[in-house]
Amino acid sequence: MFKFKLQKALEVKEREEDKIKKELSENLEILKIEENKLESINIEIENTMISYSEIKKGILNISLMNSFEIFLRKLKVDKEKQVNNLISLEEKIQEIKDKFLEIRKEKKIFEKLKEKTYEKYLVEEIKKEQKFIDELSNTMYNRRK
Repeated sequence: MFKFKLQKALEVKEREEDKIKKELSENLEILKIEENKLESINIEIENTMISYSEIKKGILNISLMNSFEIFLRKLKVDKEKQVNNLISLEEKIQEIKDKFLEIRKEKKIFEKLKEKTYEKYLVEEIKKEQKFIDELSNTMYNRRK
């Protein structure tokens, strides 16, 4: 019966790989949400700029214009923060991907080792069977004499 001595290590790598996959998936979902937030900010900036342009065409209202300018500055600050959040998140995702690739590589090494060990085991089993058959044949031949 085949028993791989490093099976526990292989199982640990498989669990680590699953954990990293889950972490990567969660962070990719967060990235989508954060990208949507940035898109919303960009749309709000665009709509505010259109409204601001319309107000400038009419009767000048200084307090309203100041309000628009303050709001636009706030939106631009929000946009800058969101862009920085996205950059940080993308860096984190890249680190997770690198870690995932490393763990997958280590797991593949264990799998190859298991495969080679199993092939060696099969060869040994075939040799044992052949030896048994040879001994059986010898015994039967000797009995016939």
